Amino acid sequence: MDISQIITPEDAVKLEDKKQYQFYFDLVQHAMGTLVEGTRRLHNEQVTQQETEFVRLSAERLLYTLNALELRYLHIDENTMEIDVTHSGFPNSSAFRFLSNEISFIEKGTAAKIEEVDPLIDAFVEKLMVSKEHISSEAIAQTAFSLFHKRTDKNNLYDMFVFGAVRPSELLDYDFVVYWMNYDVLINRPFISIMYFDIEAKNTGQRKYDEEEIINAIKNTVPASTPQSVIYDIDKNVEEIVPKLYKRIDIGPLANIFTRDDRQVSLALREGIRSKDLPMDSFALEIKMEQVKSTGEVDTGGIFSFISKKKIQNWSDPTSFNFLMAPHAVIQYLHNNHSETLKGLTKHPIDVEGIKKDN
Repeated sequence: MDISQIITPEDAVKLEDKKQYQFYFDLVQHAMGTLVEGTRRLHNEQVTQQETEFVRLSAERLLYTLNALELRYLHIDENTMEIDVTHSGFPNSSAFRFLSNEISFIEKGTAAKIEEVDPLIDAFVEKLMVSKEHISSEAIAQTAFSLFHKRTDKNNLYDMFVFGAVRPSELLDYDFVVYWMNYDVLINRPFISIMYFDIEAKNTGQRKYDEEEIINAIKNTVPASTPQSVIYDIDKNVEEIVPKLYKRIDIGPLANIFTRDDRQVSLALREGIRSKDLPMDSFALEIKMEQVKSTGEVDTGGIFSFISKKKIQNWSDPTSFNFLMAPHAVIQYLHNNHSETLKGLTKHPIDVEGIKKDN
């Protein structure tokens, strides 16, 4: 496959054929697999071990969803999924929404009941191996569609919003930590948010939190807005918790042969592939973490009459931390030919495994 066959000028594109889709899915799934395997290597003074576990769980969910999208669009409904090729490298958010809605539609019983497929598969094997009979492509596609929906668990899909869990904080300065996931509908990238909070005792004297209240407050935020806006919107809508630290992890962009933006990493990667200094399946995953901390409380009495909460937090300016994951050959190429792409990283580039070639 020649690089000229993949170059496209649009932000959201559909690839030309099944071969290109297979190449794309192999690449993006491998990149997310390396993130799953390499999350603990993000650990440093700014990222705790507990936070890397939240990233790992989120990356596993994203990988599961990408696998489902491959089955849905490559083997069942070909050449319809759009890829965001600017500042993303991931599938367009519409693919995630459609997948989730389709599974829900069938689960509610409003679609035709999916027949049991295991006996059909056994019958296919009997025909192919014993009777040597031909099986129509339509029958195979229908069975694959049924099997896909039977085996896909909506509870494991990465969606526009997925609540993670509340856990006791491993940071001694805070009582609890909660994490959640978003797939932003405009920039088509996954976000992982982590919020540390304390509990304020009310009239009963009990120190507790309402998980449903937290979830509802999170749902009313815009994931890709400024960190201060996100945490402010949460703070004003929760009664018994006091947010103290908010971290947002932006997974991506994922630079690869398909991306068409003018970021330094994308330009360098495409140049290396074009010059054949890098293989076509090269990639570089950029990860950015922003955090804001509470710098004290603001009394809302008489000032913000639209906020029922008596005190809200005042937040610091965001601090950013940048990471890069890529195979060794990519890191070496960037170091030797485009060293500016490695400046400003919080730690040395994280070397991950490249895609293995079939023998």
